[in-house]
Formats: sequence, C-alpha cells, structure tokens
Amino acid sequence: MYPTFDIFSCRVLQHESSLVHATSALVFDFVHICQASLNSLENSSDLANYLMNGRWDVVLPEVTCLKMPKDKLQDLYVDVIMDLVELCELDAARTLMYKSDTMSRLRLENPKRVSRLERFICGLSSTSTEALKFPGGSRGQRRLKVAQDLSSEIDCSSPSRMLVMLGQSFTLSHQVGFPSTTSSLKSLPGILETRSAEDFFPFVEHRIISLGKKSSPLCMCFSPDGFLIAVGFADGFVELWDWDGGIIHTSKGLMFHDARVLALEFSLNGDMLASACQRGKIKVWKVDSGQILRNFDCAHSRGITSVAFSPNSNHILSASTDATLRIHGLKSGRIIRDLRGHAGCVNTACFLADGARVLSASSDGTVRLWNAKSSDTIATFSPVNSGSASRLKTTVISALPLRDSQHCLVCTSSGNVDLMTLTGILIRSYCAESQGKNFIAFAPSHRARHVHALTEEGNICSFDASSGKLENVLRTQDVEVNDFCHHPFSNVLATISSSGTLRVWKTSRDIGADGNV
Repeated sequence: MYPTFDIFSCRVLQHESSLVHATSALVFDFVHICQASLNSLENSSDLANYLMNGRWDVVLPEVTCLKMPKDKLQDLYVDVIMDLVELCELDAARTLMYKSDTMSRLRLENPKRVSRLERFICGLSSTSTEALKFPGGSRGQRRLKVAQDLSSEIDCSSPSRMLVMLGQSFTLSHQVGFPSTTSSLKSLPGILETRSAEDFFPFVEHRIISLGKKSSPLCMCFSPDGFLIAVGFADGFVELWDWDGGIIHTSKGLMFHDARVLALEFSLNGDMLASACQRGKIKVWKVDSGQILRNFDCAHSRGITSVAFSPNSNHILSASTDATLRIHGLKSGRIIRDLRGHAGCVNTACFLADGARVLSASSDGTVRLWNAKSSDTIATFSPVNSGSASRLKTTVISALPLRDSQHCLVCTSSGNVDLMTLTGILIRSYCAESQGKNFIAFAPSHRARHVHALTEEGNICSFDASSGKLENVLRTQDVEVNDFCHHPFSNVLATISSSGTLRVWKTSRDIGADGNV
C-alpha cells in the first residue's frame, strides 16, 4: 500500500521550491533506473501463460525489456518463427526474421542457421504443413522449453515505489501555483530528445547484389510490404530479389518479355506485378508463383514508359511514347479509356488516391490532371523554369501526386524538383544548380520529410521537404545509374546501374528497418 498525498494549493505555494527539487531528484533517479536492467517482471506467471498460449505479441515486447543472454534470446526468436510457420502465419514469420535486430545479429554470427530457417519457411510454399517436419518436438513441447529458459533468467518484483512517487510529483506539477520544470527536464538526456531513422539520410551501403555484368537492369520498384525488389532487364526478364538477404526470390515460372522491360509496378496488396516492355505489351504476374494472369499484347503501338494499378487493383494505367495514356480492365483484358491530349512522349502516369483522377507528365513540357471516368482533362500546367521568370517548355520527366491529393512533385529537365498544387501553383523548388546537377528521377521519403533526387552523375541529393535545403549528397559509386526507388515504410534507398549492380542504402548499420535507432 503506497502513501497518498493530500496537498492543498496553499501548501503547494508554501513548499513549491522543495517540490521542484524533489521532482528533479526523482527524474534524475528515474533516468538511471531506465538505464539499468533489473530483469524483473510484475507477474512472471502471466508471462508464462501468454507464452504457452502463443501470445507472442505480448511476450516479445516484455522480453525485449529484459537483459537476457544473447544465445537464449536468439533461440527464443527462432522458436517463435517456427511456431508462426506452423500456424501458417508466414507474413509474421518473415517480418520477425528480416525486421528484428536479434535475427539480424544471428544472420551475421550464424548464417547457416538462418539459412536453414529460411529454407524451412520457403518449404511451406510448395508443401503442406502436415508434410513438414518441425524440429524440436511438438508445438507445446517447444513452448514449454522456451518458458523454462525464460523463467531461469527473470525474477518477480512489485512496481518500484520511486516510479509511483515520480508519477505523483508530475501530477502535482499541473496544479495551480506549481512552477514549470520544463527547462530542467530538457537538460536531462534521453527524456525528451529522441531521434528516429527518418531524421537521418540513407548513407551506409547495406547490401551489394550482383545482377550480372551483362544483365543491363533498366527499372525497379519495391513491393508494398518492403520485402522484395522487382527488377526489369534489357533482355526482357523480370526478377524478384530479397534485398535484405541478398537472394533471388524463386518461383515456379519465369517472368519475361520479348523486348526491353521499361516499367514495373506492384498492386497495392502486393500479390500482383505489372511489367511493360518496349514493344507496347503489358503482362500481369502472380508474385508468389510467377504465373501470368493477364497479357495485354496491344496495349500501345510503341514502347510503354509507365504502368500503375488503380487503388482497387481492378484497372491498369499505362503511358507510352505514342503520346497517349490508356486504362485497361484487368478482368476483361480490354482498353477501357484512351486519354489523349499530350503532344509528346508521356513519361509517367499514376492514379490519385481516390482512383477517379490521373496525373501524367510529358516531354511536351506539361503536367495534366485527368478525369479517369470521362477521359477529360481537368487541368494542364507547365512547371516554371527557375532560371527565368517566364514559363518555358522543358521536358517533364515525372510527376507524383502526394497523399493529400492536393499537391504533387514534378521533376523537369531543367534540374528542378518542384512542389506544386494540382492546378499548377508553385510552392517550393528543390534544386542543386550550385553543383551543376540535373535530375533524372526523384522519390520522397516514406513520411515525406525528405525529397531524394537522382542526378545524371549517379548521385542522390537529399532535400529537407519543408525548407528545400540540400542536406546531403550520396555518391553511389556507379557511373551510370538507371533507376532508384525508396522503401515504402523505412528509410532505405536502392539503386541499379548499367554495370549490373543493385545497391541498397540505409541510414546506419545500427538502425533497423522498423526505424528505431
């Protein structure tokens, strides 16, 4: 039973000075307590019950707060992954394997063990769970062993009285007459100052994957779950790569065209991949098996520069060098809409979040906003050349709508990436003219705090999205970089070059894919 405080405002006013000192002392002690690992839990029996019932969403957060031997923690994660596989929760098992720091360390220290576990998971794609042999006994036996290992490492203790008093002191700080202690709290390390991976730039080379010196990769994109990278090649082949493990994703069928692959895009749920080639053909593949789901042999009369799924994945939008955009029905296999109006090659096209509008960028120097249902043009505008006050027609390389469906980013051949409204009003420009760099592609970070732009020299310039300030230049070490893309929810960049190299960049070796430093 902890003591309670019944303090009136007059007494607070009389003793406010002493209470401030008491609060500061408690915070100071709290910082040191947080830096120490007591290996204690309020109720260890509850943890054991959660463990035996497979409540890993509760067990793992509790265990990560404890200081356990590295080998036992790694054994726990391996057992959890096997348990998830047996329950056919493959997505959760892959997330734990590729996103957790514990498994990343195990991959470096014991790659053979991780490789065996990967083969064990991959076996479920072609084998039923009954046919698989799960090492370590039955599910209940494995969970019992994990519970015994954990019980030997933890103790049971009641909540700290000091932490309760600290909470009461902060409650008192909100009462009338109690002075603010914000200034003193800011000076304490680790209390208010935290930094996430989003505050850093991808600058550490995490993985180098050799695609073949004569392979000539041309385009790439991340899968929506972030596990895979699709790469299109000049010889017509399409490959899926596990970028973190550096291994190719195998499937029963080969994905290929009879011409150069110029564009790739995953469906929103990641189960389909659309690829387009130089001869105006589009193919839609099932990602898991490599099976072809739909073949559009006459999508365009010339090469296709861009493909995109509609938000509901029922339609495919394509742009071509024949100056047209077309919307294709995935079920019917027919052309549903033909959008005409550009006077030059259409370089990129994509749906807005509502699925009712389309944004396109063309070499005729214009960006167009379309009504996807009527094929009418809603708005047409040309980016402003930063070197002149007048509007000059320059090649618009790409245009990407933002999530708010009110703004877009536009990349031009003049060396700018412009933030604009969908009616053509310039908000901000991101440029690096002082370094003589022209951009050929761009990608915003997953939270739109930064804008990354690829230069002709193969470098990636990173800008602060709010101020437009150039904050970092990543030198990729490749002379001819053909394409790059940003991870859907982590600060990870990937590039491909004509030399057949796929490079993956992260913020730091100590920052995991979940964004935690």
